[in-house]
Amino acid sequence: MNTRLILEYCVYPVTILLVASLFGGCGQATGEQNESPAPNIVFILADDLGYSDIGAYGSEIETPNLDRLANNGIRFTQMHNTSKCFPSRAVLLTGQYAQQVGMSESAGDFEQAVMFGEVLSEADYTTIFVGKHHSTDNPYEWGFDHYWGLRDGAANYFNPGEQRPRDPGPPAQKPGFYPRTFAFDDSLAEPYTPPGDYYGTDSWTDWALELLGRYEEDSQPFMLYLSYQAPHDPLQAPEEDIKKYEGVYEAGYEAIAQARYERQRRMGLLDERYPRSEPTHRPWSDLDDSTRADQLRRMQVYAAMIDRLDQNIGRLIDYLEERGELDNTLIMFASDNGASAEVVQIGEGPIGSMTRWASLKEDWANVANTPFRLYKNYSHEGGTATPFIVHWPEVISEGGQIDHSLLHFIDIMPTLVEVSGAEYPDEYRGEPMHPMKGVSLLPLLRGDSIEREQPLYYEWNSGRAVQTEKWKLVRWEEEWELYDRQTDRTETTNLAGQHPDVVNRLESQWREWAGYSQGFDTAFDHQALVVSDLDSSASFYKEILGLKEIKNETGKPTRRWFSLGGDLQLHLLADEMEGVKVNKSIHLAVTISNFDEFVENLRTRDIEFTDWPGNVNQVNYRPDGVKQVYIKDPDGYSIEVNSRTENL
Repeated sequence: MNTRLILEYCVYPVTILLVASLFGGCGQATGEQNESPAPNIVFILADDLGYSDIGAYGSEIETPNLDRLANNGIRFTQMHNTSKCFPSRAVLLTGQYAQQVGMSESAGDFEQAVMFGEVLSEADYTTIFVGKHHSTDNPYEWGFDHYWGLRDGAANYFNPGEQRPRDPGPPAQKPGFYPRTFAFDDSLAEPYTPPGDYYGTDSWTDWALELLGRYEEDSQPFMLYLSYQAPHDPLQAPEEDIKKYEGVYEAGYEAIAQARYERQRRMGLLDERYPRSEPTHRPWSDLDDSTRADQLRRMQVYAAMIDRLDQNIGRLIDYLEERGELDNTLIMFASDNGASAEVVQIGEGPIGSMTRWASLKEDWANVANTPFRLYKNYSHEGGTATPFIVHWPEVISEGGQIDHSLLHFIDIMPTLVEVSGAEYPDEYRGEPMHPMKGVSLLPLLRGDSIEREQPLYYEWNSGRAVQTEKWKLVRWEEEWELYDRQTDRTETTNLAGQHPDVVNRLESQWREWAGYSQGFDTAFDHQALVVSDLDSSASFYKEILGLKEIKNETGKPTRRWFSLGGDLQLHLLADEMEGVKVNKSIHLAVTISNFDEFVENLRTRDIEFTDWPGNVNQVNYRPDGVKQVYIKDPDGYSIEVNSRTENL
């Protein structure tokens, strides 16, 4: 069998029990208490929003409320996430890289982490979380005074539950992922079938305002984390908002993208360091009438979802203003990753309706991420760069500023700690905590600068990156690319061949981080797995995956070693070995040339397949043409089998 392998590490989380004493020590970071009243804090998170999808970042979509925050606050051009929903949200909540808290590979339970709901509660903040969480943990059990929302990844906007008598048909739901879990503090609904009129973006704002209203007479400040699902698929919006964008997109992909870029340059958001990347969308003139109508409808609905999102943000702004609290409320807005090129097609009926689950697809995602390359899931800027708006009139002396500082979601926890006067714990629930990885952004809000001692690191799926003030080293799958951030922040000119020393240095730093962040003594030298039946597991890796067994240097019969290519090795252990750190899960990405034949052969064996969002007969079809299946080895470790054609 022709196999090529990539080793990707992942530590799966374990369930952590509540203990009576929450904080063991509090020495890592302490904010400064101000004489003025402690500010309220609001963090608003959009989902799969492209870099240029709001007016303040160049869009034609009507977002007057976000534009108002930008005009009276600061727009940051270089805030970054992880390129994927649940790792980004994990970083945001904990101030750690997702790899350190068990959230780098799947949306499971958090481990060795503390969330800002708990941290700010210790500073006498009322902490409220409404909306999408994307984990199996309930934030209500992690220190938030309230959590109302979707615990899972994505749900139908009009009805995430069972069909109701008044529904036009069966609500479109994702096979294999239904029912979705909603949490209302300590109560779970599986599924959640709304009793009355419901549209996720509207209803979640209703919930946030209701919970805030319960504390209007309290003197203590609040922290609201309002985590929307919009504009993540399914593309669904009220028809009155969809109609607002009739005719807007008739000019096609290139005209819309170029107009956005020109506005970005004209408003001073971007300068010569941001040349527009080469478009990857299809020529509009090449589309037949049916395809063009389909594409127009997708973008209309997508725009309507963003418009509706902004309307609801306006409701929150109005509430704060009516209570005289807007000026002393720190408001932050960002997206969890770039616009998505993923393809999901479920249900019947028009795009935008309750009975149809559709996605934006690749062409419009390329437009949405103007001026950057690629999309959600990639460690390139199209996946990781997000609009980031901060509004706080009592601290920001001049509105309308544009700041080009290099930022990351790891910086949010340190910012909250300093702003609130909270203390970040050394220990939580009996476990030692990692120090916070980011830096506080408060100096930037006050007109000063920040200094970052360490590069920023990225790892999700086949994407990798390390980023400094000068350089960005990035790859998708195997080949590293190098970009000069001082002249080329849109990653248009690959300099890897001209600066091999820089590539080697940054790659070494990334490998060191990847090993450390996931709890291994060394990075990418070997992976140790404890298996229940050594001979059975060895047979699986040899006969099913075609790995080559190599000499066991220890000579012990309880060890089996396999080559993963180059210096990489897989060690199977019949028992725990002292001095060896053992992963609780492994993710092997296996590339084969005869994918279809291989998968059919798997189906004839007793092999467990794992469902994947939007898959067809357990096969996932990626926008780049790669096909994937996920299977389990005899001990439940995860293996990706794909049809990539590159030499890895």
